[in-house]
Amino acid sequence: MNIVILGGGTAGWLAAYGIAKALSHKHKITVVESSQLGIIGAGEGTTGLFSDFINGAFFPTNDIDIDEFIQETNATIKLGIHHVDWKGDGTSYMAPISLPLSGQRIPDNIFLHTLMINKNKLHLSAPTGLMYEFGVRVNRGVYQFDAVKVGEYFKKICTKHAKTSHIDAIIESVNLAEDGSIKELVTDTGQVITGDFFIDCSGLKRVLMNKLDVAWHSYQKNLPVNAALPFQLPLEENYSQVTTAHALKNGWMWRIPTQTRYGCGYVYDDTHITSEQAQQEVEELLGYNIDPIRNIKFTAGRGEMLWKKNCLSLGLAAAFAEPLEATSIHTTIAQLITFIFEYLQDTKEMTVIDSRINEYNRNMIRMYDDIKDFLVLHYQGGRTDSEFWRKITAKETTTDRVEEILNMCSHGLIPSIYTFNGSYLGMIGSGLHNWTLAGLDKITADHARTQLHKFNSFAQAKLETDQYLTDLSNQIQESLKRQENI
Repeated sequence: MNIVILGGGTAGWLAAYGIAKALSHKHKITVVESSQLGIIGAGEGTTGLFSDFINGAFFPTNDIDIDEFIQETNATIKLGIHHVDWKGDGTSYMAPISLPLSGQRIPDNIFLHTLMINKNKLHLSAPTGLMYEFGVRVNRGVYQFDAVKVGEYFKKICTKHAKTSHIDAIIESVNLAEDGSIKELVTDTGQVITGDFFIDCSGLKRVLMNKLDVAWHSYQKNLPVNAALPFQLPLEENYSQVTTAHALKNGWMWRIPTQTRYGCGYVYDDTHITSEQAQQEVEELLGYNIDPIRNIKFTAGRGEMLWKKNCLSLGLAAAFAEPLEATSIHTTIAQLITFIFEYLQDTKEMTVIDSRINEYNRNMIRMYDDIKDFLVLHYQGGRTDSEFWRKITAKETTTDRVEEILNMCSHGLIPSIYTFNGSYLGMIGSGLHNWTLAGLDKITADHARTQLHKFNSFAQAKLETDQYLTDLSNQIQESLKRQENI
């Protein structure tokens, strides 16, 4: 089958690499992108799903040299996300990228015991949180990087190792077949690019999905931030291997370390402040001037369909909730891997089947809507110091699922592995929810005590926690000694 991917960047070249690695013997792959269209690389974080992707977990062979990848994308390791001032009282909490060793069990003894003893050090219950506490410099794991360079890296890998063609062109028009599917793309020079199946990676322009009249399902009611002011800052010598998400009066600011600089940005609600006021707010926080790359407008949401006829959307063309929790590349890979291994067949006729398309859309829409709820949960810290936060705290932006979770916690219960029904690639489970719930004081030491009492697990929880801390601390101390000797 002839597969045409419109748009390069991270999403487009990840798609090309994934399909080529899994099924290059079945399909011809062409990526169409324009070198005239710029891409913003303000720094981007990932999750463990991306690490699995580049480590070859999904493919029989792997073309990615991790050392080369780190070097060429300015990648650093991400141990977790440091959330600052989400309650409006100046406090912060660390959400490790990993879960406690008991995180897939009921009760989650290590998490519960640590929460009961010292909520402010809850991150110690997870291996990456303990590494963060000790200041261990890790060189493998979950990555944060310059997103532009990631796209360039996968472009190099695809053109070198995978059977992928590349056309540098601007698309002037999209022609449909009689059945309403996409027939061909026409460039500004008149070149006609035909295909059997198309993947829209054209970003927020959604060139192909708009041609197919796929409407945008807005999340604006629940995620009111709608603008971003990206900028860069000099890198500190001893930077922490974490992403920082700092809540401000009209949104929040990210700060992501790459090897050469911090990629930063203020995500805000422009119904309350202008871009100039947003810049001023950031500068007041930092104590010095910044030089914004530009102001970006967006509407949080997803396509009403992620796949229609012979066209699949990926990346920003499929959905964009907001940058919080690094879900963009995460969902791109979840969508892509699910499509490749469950839905992509040898021919167009075997692939483009209405019942299968409907099933894929249901599953992927659920993923995006679940992530929307997870992001909404982060805003439930009760801030009232601005109109933006007063609207949120007055429950004008909440969702039914978030209210169910908060109600559960208000009755002394803690979400478990059974709280979130079903399982799918890319799912955000109870472990990640609980870092946020604890950080916002929705679950407390009393919750942990009640849970441990229910299972008569106090002694076992202390034993497991002590053993975990001893074993991992010893490993960390050995690691620190090796670092000192290098």
